[in-house]
This record gives sequence, structure tokens and C-alpha cells, in this order.
Amino acid sequence: MGALGGVILIVASGIGGYRFYQHWESSRQVRRAEAYLTGGDVRSAALAARRAFALKPSNAEACRILAGIAERDDQPVAIQWRQAAVAARPRSIDDAIALARTALRFDKIAVAEAALAKWGGAADKVATYHEVAAQLAVAKKDPVAAERHYAEAAKLDPANRSYQLNLAVFQLQSKSPDVRVKASKLLQTLANDETLRVPAARALRDYAAQRRDAPALLEITALLCSYPEATFLDRISYVQILHLLNRPEFAGKLTKLQNEAASDSIKLTELLEWMSANQLALLAIHWIKELPAEMVKKRPVPAAVADCYMAASDWDGLLQWCKKTDWGDLKFLGHAYLSRALREQGDNLGSKSEWNMALQEAGSDGRRIYSLQQSTARWGWKTEAEELLWMLANDPARQNEALAALYQFYFDKGDTGDLYRVAARACQIRPNDEAAQNNLAQLSLLLKVDMDHAYELSMRLYQKDSKNPVFASTYGFSLYEKGRYQQAVQAMDRLNPADLAKPAIAAYYGIFLTAAGNKSKAAEYLRIGAGAPLLPEEKTLLQAAKEKIDHELP
Repeated sequence: MGALGGVILIVASGIGGYRFYQHWESSRQVRRAEAYLTGGDVRSAALAARRAFALKPSNAEACRILAGIAERDDQPVAIQWRQAAVAARPRSIDDAIALARTALRFDKIAVAEAALAKWGGAADKVATYHEVAAQLAVAKKDPVAAERHYAEAAKLDPANRSYQLNLAVFQLQSKSPDVRVKASKLLQTLANDETLRVPAARALRDYAAQRRDAPALLEITALLCSYPEATFLDRISYVQILHLLNRPEFAGKLTKLQNEAASDSIKLTELLEWMSANQLALLAIHWIKELPAEMVKKRPVPAAVADCYMAASDWDGLLQWCKKTDWGDLKFLGHAYLSRALREQGDNLGSKSEWNMALQEAGSDGRRIYSLQQSTARWGWKTEAEELLWMLANDPARQNEALAALYQFYFDKGDTGDLYRVAARACQIRPNDEAAQNNLAQLSLLLKVDMDHAYELSMRLYQKDSKNPVFASTYGFSLYEKGRYQQAVQAMDRLNPADLAKPAIAAYYGIFLTAAGNKSKAAEYLRIGAGAPLLPEEKTLLQAAKEKIDHELP
């Protein structure tokens, strides 16, 4: 027994010793990673942090370092490292905020929303929480919520002038003249702050453009360009204003920009893109011929040159440019531009061949496919753009954006069947997305596909949030399809009058009221609903309800 006890003691000591070693060595590797980062050796820092994480997956600091490195390289894997840090420190609000911030950077709105939602009122006194919540509201196109959160952030941390700046930007859109004037004055003050003067001046520039105040626009844009930290694009915006206002200084300022861009491929690309979009393509083509050949061929200049030829409708010039240019890793774009030139010249067979080669060169690379999709969308090639969006719907980095674009495309087209495909795919990749679930239920009901599942789904969403007007209208529609018209009306009656007055909601409410026999009340909502953008099946329902009322009312 004594010998057995000794063995157990030795084993326990060994396990404890190894765990102590893991903790100690993991912490040491984190310190090494921090030292490497301080010295600028990112690769060694990443290796040390990965070693720390391998030894101790609950080392939150290692996760944070790896997330920071991934963000620095613009890699979406940063989200996973932030999630690992949250898992390691579930009570850390700072890690949750960092996760939300990173998710928004990579357009993962649902991830950001989930990261912030779990804290609820517990984060109400944290300024950075409100800052990121405001950024989330901006991403969700909710300016009212964004302004509210920035106001709270500024209140909690009045010394942070960036919160004041962001709040002022939103207040410039206020309906109150006094609020707008106050915000403008604050931004003018911040324009003297070296750390904030550029974004403050940009906001004032955009506000002056919105008001069509040419003198103020010229003054603030000139001031912006005088700042050393102003970007090349800021200087282009000044030249654009001079061009639009037909000012005599335009030619000299443009020449100055051309001289600056002649030795920088990124600036050259930005300037060519601006010139091709502002009726200066012919001037750009003439200038290109004067530039050193090695500069014009540097990535990503070739695509900007091709855009200039397209803007000038010089299809033969585009053809020759595409053929003589070494596109390198942009070869897929070269084939796409060739396809465009050949189609414009009537060579549809050649155009199709070049397009197939463009797809072949792009392969499964999401960035290349996205670039092709953006090009075809600009060209008005709807069939090709649609095909590329479906390809992007399988790319984790782009699928949400692609599905949103497809949804809008099919909605504008009135194609309910393909909308259903998009909604089904969205639910597949985002099973917890309630908006996607609601869309799927509504489209199922309109198409009379999988009706039982649509009813259960709409009922579950409605029970979770009966005040949501979209959920209520879908659930009411499911009841309407079952012939339970009074219950459909009751589901909508719980909404506030402002929601019921929204055209898309009013259309459904009017349809339900008509079916339930309340035709006098239905008439007003059907009238409001007629102004809503509706799908063909919805228009049919609305028209049938109107005809029923017109037939029966005196």
C-alpha cells in the first residue's frame, strides 16, 4: 500500500509539474511574442504566440496577439482568434468588444451582433461598447441607433474627441437647424486638432457638397488638402470640385497630380480611375502614352488603363492594349476586358471564348471572382454578374455580401422563385439569422412551397418577437393561407400605428382586413400598401383585395 501510494504521489506530482510547465512556458512564449512585435519581427511573434496557444489554448493573450497579427495582414482568421480569446475569458467585455470590432471590419455583422448582445445592460457604462454598437448600427443602416450610441459614448468619455466627431457627423443630418449648426461649429473646432482635422474636414466638405454651398466647399477642401496627412484621394476630390465648378485652377492642379502619380502605381491607378469616370478618358489615354512603359504595366495600373479605353469607347484601342500587356496575376481581368472589346465589336464567339478563359484563370479564388463580378456589374452584363454572385455565395469571405446582392437583384426583377433559392441558401449558412428565416417563410407562403414548415417558422419568430412588424405580417400571412382571417388581423393589431402605416406592412394588413370582412378599414391600408415595392404574387393578392372592396362597397 505504501508503494502504491508512492507511485500515485509521483504520478500526481508529474502531472502537476507538467501543467505548471505548460503555464510557465506558455506565458514565456507570449512575452517573447510581445518582444518580437516590439522589434518589428511579425513572423517570429506569430510563431511564439502559436507555441503559447498550443501549450495552453486558454491563453487569451496569445489569442489576442494572433488576432492582431491577422488583422494587420487583413486576414479574416482574426475573427476566429478573437472568438478564442472570448472563449478563454468569457467574462471579459473588452474581448467581446474586440471581437465585434474585428467582425465588423470583415463585414460579419451577425458575429458582431452576437458578441455584443450577450452583455445587454451590463455594458451600458462602457464607452467603447457604445462606440462599437454605433459602428454596428451604421453597418445595419440604422443612423438613429448609431447617433444614440455615439452620444452615450461621448457622455461616458467626454475627453475622447473622436466620439464627439462621430456624433457631430450624424448630427449634421438632423432635422433641427440648431443641432446642425452646433455640429458644424464643433467640426470646425476639431479641424484645428492635428489628430482629428482630416476626418473633421472631410465631414464638413461632404456637408457643404450636400448643401451645394460652392464657396464653403472650395474653402474646406482647399484646407483639407493643405494638411500633410491628407491623402492623394483627398487631393483628387479637390481637383474634382474645381472641374465641376469649371474653375481656372483646375488644369494646373490636375497637372500637379499627374506629376505626383507618374512614379507611384497606386496613385496612378487612382487618378486614372477618376479621370475615366469624369469624362477625361481621352486626356488620360494621351497622358498614358507619355509615361514610362514599366510604370504603366505595374499592377494594378493595366486595369485602370483598360477602363480609360472603355470610357472613351475605343474598343480597338482596348483590344490592342489587352493583347500587348503582360497582366501577370491579373490575367483573368485581361481576358475579361478582351471579352468586352470583342463583344462591342460584334465578335460574340470570340467574346465567349475570352470570357470562359477569364473564368478559368479566376478558378475558385474568391477575390478574383469578386473582381470579375464587380466589373460585369459595371458593364451591365447581368447574366454573367448573376452567375458570379452564385459562385461567391460559396465563398465564406464573400457569401453574405453576394447573397444580399442576389436578393436585391431578384427582388428588383420580381423573380420570387430565385429569391426563395437565395433565402434557403442564407438560412443554410446562417441558421440563426432570424431575418433570413422570416424571408424563407414568407417566400414559401407566396410560392405555396413547404407550407407546414413556413407556418411553424413564422409562428416561432412571432412568438419570440410579436412586436416586430415583419414577423407579424409573415405570421399573419401564414394564418391567412389557412383561412384564419380574424386571427391574421389580430396578429397585426398588436403593432403600433406607425408600423401599420409602413407601405409593405399596410399592404398585408389591408389584405387580411378585406378577407376578415372589415372592408371599410381595409381600403385605407390597401391604398397605402399600393406604394410599396411588391413581388408579383403580392401584387396579385393586393389587386384581388382591392377589386373585392370596389365591388362590394357603394
